[in-house]
Amino acid sequence: MPGQTQRTHGGRQIWVDELWTPYGDLLAGYHSSRQRGFTVIDSPWFQRNRRAFGMELEVQCRSGDLHTKLGKVHEALNHETFETGEYCYFERDGSIGEGFEIVTQPAGLDVHTERMAAFLRNGKLKMGLRSHEGGACGLHIHVGREFLTQGQIYRVQAFLNDVRNESLIRSIARRYDNGYCRFKPHLAKFTIQNKHSTERYEALNVTNPDTVEFRIFRGSLRYESVMAALEFVNALLTFCTPGEVSLVEFTALGFKKWLVRPQNRIDTKYLRSYLAVEVNHDNEREPLAA
Repeated sequence: MPGQTQRTHGGRQIWVDELWTPYGDLLAGYHSSRQRGFTVIDSPWFQRNRRAFGMELEVQCRSGDLHTKLGKVHEALNHETFETGEYCYFERDGSIGEGFEIVTQPAGLDVHTERMAAFLRNGKLKMGLRSHEGGACGLHIHVGREFLTQGQIYRVQAFLNDVRNESLIRSIARRYDNGYCRFKPHLAKFTIQNKHSTERYEALNVTNPDTVEFRIFRGSLRYESVMAALEFVNALLTFCTPGEVSLVEFTALGFKKWLVRPQNRIDTKYLRSYLAVEVNHDNEREPLAA
């Protein structure tokens, strides 16, 4: 039949349009995952640490069929059951143009380490996609409030918004203070006053009743960069636990010294490596179209 081809579907041969793809319904509307729901993926790391992270990684498609590429990414990330939402959902996001946003279930570092490797360490899968180089893409990391104390949240706000920490934050986030993640020096004061911001587009978004959202990171399809960002969030939350360090140590230099303490080296492998060298953002270059 002109313009059509035979495909196997549901165990039988059918005629479909040549542009038909089985992945056409993967990409849902903006914030649609909120209606579908989130459940913490249990794991040994989560049981030990009682902390889970949800990631939102924005990806642009610069060549090839969007839905076909998305389907391959789906097969890599949701590879146990191949059900959407097993590990992540996919949403449209008008701010990035032709592309998609990967929205993960909350999970520990061990789960994200394994799942993201299946995608980000596969050069063939990344062909024709970009995140860092697109300029408009971000990586947002959510942490459930049930895993945090208010004291931690206040201290994270203070650390991120302290202009003296800009060099550290810029090196790990690969950007600093744009329209989607504003830094506000008045939040750096070590006080509980004026910390209840109602603005979403801040370095730490505290407007959500269920999570706090780290918005500082530029998007990336480089595995080491994404894992370093996750480890930074985890490390900073522990560093900002009341009583963990003194006020004198509550600096960028104090954070780096804290990172290399023996008990803190286990979950900071990628972060320590990232900060130990002069970050060359040419390393973020993403594969050209196949």
